[in-house]
Amino acid sequence: MKTYLNFGLVFCILFSGLMGCKKKEAVPTEPLVFSFQLLNEQGQETNVFAPNQNIIFHFEARNNTDQPMKFLTRVSDLDSTSLPAIYQGTIGSSHLVGQPYKRTCNDFLTPPYTVPAHGNTSFTIAWVSSTRYPDKEPFCIHATTTWLPKGHYYALFAPTFFWYQEGVTTTQTTPPPFVREFDVR
Repeated sequence: MKTYLNFGLVFCILFSGLMGCKKKEAVPTEPLVFSFQLLNEQGQETNVFAPNQNIIFHFEARNNTDQPMKFLTRVSDLDSTSLPAIYQGTIGSSHLVGQPYKRTCNDFLTPPYTVPAHGNTSFTIAWVSSTRYPDKEPFCIHATTTWLPKGHYYALFAPTFFWYQEGVTTTQTTPPPFVREFDVR
């Protein structure tokens, strides 16, 4: 009986030692990972805004590879429904409020935007023109937007990107549409 207890004790010590080992971090399998957030004027992600509070669209592309990548996407190839927009209501029962830009500066994200190896690049645009978040490529021409009244809204961004990496053929990436619901209260 004592032998079984000793074996059980040794087994428990070994098993708990194995369980205490640190796991390897998961290595992302996607070369590019995208995120889309709604920020307040202080740069904090939120889904509740006060009336007369600006909404900042923030898009980021992160490169998980050892080589830089270049975006080859022509902004003019993206139809207006695929670029960031705000809708009032719920998904499936809503109407377009508008987009924060009238048009883009040029046709290309140029010079080709480079996403450094293991780095990121981001784009921001404010819903209402703001000196804190000035207009810049590719969204240089701001629309005449106004503060949103109280209500339930969502922002939609459904891009398709073409990118190039040295030694790799041009690749098309279509992430799932980014939908961010929010309220103005």
